Amino acid sequence: MGFILPSSAKAQANLSDGTYTVPVTLLKANSSSTSIANMFFTQTAAVKVTGSNYQIQLQTSGANYITSMTVGGQSVNEDKSGSNATLTVNLTSPADLVPVTFGLQVPIMGTMQQSAQFQFKWANATRTQDSTTAPAANSSSSSSAATPAATSSSSSSASSSSSLSSVSSSQAPTREPNMVPSKETKTTKSTKTTKKAANTWKYVVLKSNSNAKSIANKYYTHAASVKKVNKHYRVLLKVSYKKALKLGSKAVKPISINGYKPHNVKYGSTAKTYTLTYTFNISSTSKLKKIIKGKIHVTVPYANISQTFGIRFKFSHAKAKATVKAAKATKHQTAALVTASQLKAPTASSSAKLPQTGDGNDTMTSIIGAVLGSSLLFTWGVNHEIN
Repeated sequence: MGFILPSSAKAQANLSDGTYTVPVTLLKANSSSTSIANMFFTQTAAVKVTGSNYQIQLQTSGANYITSMTVGGQSVNEDKSGSNATLTVNLTSPADLVPVTFGLQVPIMGTMQQSAQFQFKWANATRTQDSTTAPAANSSSSSSAATPAATSSSSSSASSSSSLSSVSSSQAPTREPNMVPSKETKTTKSTKTTKKAANTWKYVVLKSNSNAKSIANKYYTHAASVKKVNKHYRVLLKVSYKKALKLGSKAVKPISINGYKPHNVKYGSTAKTYTLTYTFNISSTSKLKKIIKGKIHVTVPYANISQTFGIRFKFSHAKAKATVKAAKATKHQTAALVTASQLKAPTASSSAKLPQTGDGNDTMTSIIGAVLGSSLLFTWGVNHEIN
């Protein structure tokens, strides 16, 4: 059975020419219940009446989510400024209940269509100006009402810098002047030992049925901590999203990962973001060379969405920062060896003939070879330890 509109909805608006402020509420489709998305709209509309034509202006603070919109079957003109927008549509003698269709870009979920309905209380319309003047005063008032949302949007953009604030960084030890090669080597080995304790693997989040990136990829941090625990490896994933999205602290719930229930599920927050971390176990890091399947449950209150969908993780080994530091250490060590007292450059008088070989070129080649040989051996040792 279809939804039967109340008698008030069957009545057409019947206002004389002029401009009005009209109370309006966004309801769920085929229901008298208020939609959660109502919080993104101001509760009055500015309406200019000319004969049977009603030019309706609505203010929204959810413009970032709206990709398209029709009201009463008519396309809506959007004047957008950040997350705020003025929506204008022309209707002919509209009813109290007017159907609305949204094209939405929903965080984590992606693009979808949603339906609702605006309830206009024409009987409570208040005349604001005569028909020859545009409803500027009301537009100003509506714009003012949308200002807090703009502030929220600005705070949202500033939060990206703090989403990974929980990840600490260590400062490399200060290098002493004229440090001898043996101390260089000890410092490098200490760094390698730390990296072996917990490696970092990069990853992207793919759709369940293709190699295209999932919308969820925007909310995972793309850096997984992989740590050996007893005879297996523990992989930690992290999700971070802005509080300004109004999704709530537990919008994402991991359901499964690599065929099992996730472990160590923890929810947290920073000043600007909500976070989620969880882990799964693998027998060997070689398992990460294959696609890892998972499922997450997503709740988007204002779009009335509560759904589980599949995702896939594609991992790649991140280059350890220790390798870069080791390369720099090698460079310094090479320079130290070249300038060491035991490697004195031949003087002009001995450049033609040297006592041991009688050939200056062969001796210099031997010296350079010794230096490079030490460097290559040192570099191989570092890479061998890391890999």
